[in-house]
This record gives sequence, C-alpha cells and structure tokens, in this order.
Amino acid sequence: MKEMPQDLEEEIVETKPPVVLNFAPVWKRILAYIVDELILFLILSFMFYLAYFNEIFYLYQQPNFDKLLYDFALRNQLKFNTVGFVLQVAYYSLLWAGTGQTFGAKLFGIAVIHIERGKISVFQGIARAALLWSFGFIFFIPLLFVVNPVYKQRIHDFLTFSVVIELPKKEKADEG
Repeated sequence: MKEMPQDLEEEIVETKPPVVLNFAPVWKRILAYIVDELILFLILSFMFYLAYFNEIFYLYQQPNFDKLLYDFALRNQLKFNTVGFVLQVAYYSLLWAGTGQTFGAKLFGIAVIHIERGKISVFQGIARAALLWSFGFIFFIPLLFVVNPVYKQRIHDFLTFSVVIELPKKEKADEG
C-alpha cells in the first residue's frame, strides 16, 4: 500500500465543512425592497425638485395648474423614467457589490451573495438590478414568485446566480 505524501495529508486535515446558508424569507425581502424604494423615491423627488423648481413654481401660479402639470409630466416622462432607472441600478448594484446589502437589507439583516463566490461583482449587481427593475416594472412579480425552490430564488436571482441570505445574528458578549 502506497503512503500519502505529507503535503496532501495536511491539505485533507485542513478541509473545512461546507457552510450552511439560511435563505432570507420572502417577507424580509419584500420589506427591505419597500424601504429601498422609499429611499430611492425620496432621492429622486429631491433631484427633480432641484432640477425643475422654477418651472413647476411658474406652472403653479397659472389658473389651470393641474392640466399644465400633467402635460409637463407627459413631456418629460422618458427623461424621468431614464433618470429613475439609472439611479435605481446604481443604488442597488453599487451597494450589492460593495457590502452585499442595501439600506433596507441592512435593516432586516439580509444580504445578496453569489451562489459560488460569495461577493457579487459590479457587473452582476448591474444585471441583477436591471432585471429586478424590468420584471418589477413590467410584470410586478420579482419578489413574489420563486423559480428555483432549492435556493429560494426569484427570477432575477436565478438569472444572475445570486441568492439572498439571512445574516447570522451577532450575539452580545456576556458582561459581568
């Protein structure tokens, strides 16, 4: 019988058991998404307020303000949607690629990770955010329907090889 070389034997001893992931429940994902969307809404509203304050203030002084505001919104709809899309994709992708968490995710103790590598890349974050926006905007389904029950993935998770996990709770050190 042949003996194992010493370096292989040490490598086998140092092998670690697999990490068991605790996937985030749907309710936490939805609440985190709502918090993030509220933050984005506030940012976007403030940006538009600064950019269009004078024009809206002028329209406000006119007797048919409601109709003028409606026409203004229709004329600028593509611009508003484009800015909203870019802001949303930047917000989600940069935070996911940086820490794996948006502000909503941090609040509920969940994070986005790649199935195999752990941390997701900026490109993967951009793709995931664009898919989340697209499916949410078009079909309103990204957070509700599971397409891969093994990993509890929604369609945007499945297509970008990501999962949403619950982070382990930090235990407080016993004092005394």
